[in-house]
Amino acid sequence: LPLLASHIIGDGGINLRQGKYSPTTNLSALWQPWRVAASLLLAFVLVALGTKATEIFQLKREEAAIRQAQITLLQRTFPDISNITDPLRQMRSRVGGANSSAPAEDTFFLQTLYTIGKAVASQESTKIESVSFGNKVMDVRLHVPNVETLNKIQQQIAGHEAIEARIQSANQRDDGFEGRLQIEWTGV
Repeated sequence: LPLLASHIIGDGGINLRQGKYSPTTNLSALWQPWRVAASLLLAFVLVALGTKATEIFQLKREEAAIRQAQITLLQRTFPDISNITDPLRQMRSRVGGANSSAPAEDTFFLQTLYTIGKAVASQESTKIESVSFGNKVMDVRLHVPNVETLNKIQQQIAGHEAIEARIQSANQRDDGFEGRLQIEWTGV
């Protein structure tokens, strides 16, 4: 007894609740009310993860398609480029819009294309047939349904403060008119 008493203070005594006499917890009884909620939570997490994974997959495919379109456009526009690493940056640097501190006249080409695109898109049955650019002058050949449409497009383009647009010609065709515009950078 004195030997047992000395061990009680240091070891905490003998545990008689071992083996088949140990206390048991009824996990199935505790789990039962939470089973439906846990199943719904697991289903929600799996659906959310599946949705996000599908979305990421689709976005990566779209990004790859856009990058390929950028590379194709860069190669068609500048066939002398052989090493394409960043097509958007390379296009901007070639066109002159890569440096935001560049003067506004260096971005004339892009500004003018944007302005023409906006004007043409606002008119029905109108197509750009050709564009030529050189020496801060852009010549555009359009197919329009009538002369009034060509005049509206010219006025919309000329509405930009740094651009002057003139109608060079308007020739009738079987299915409408072929109009020629000359757009010039005024630098205002």
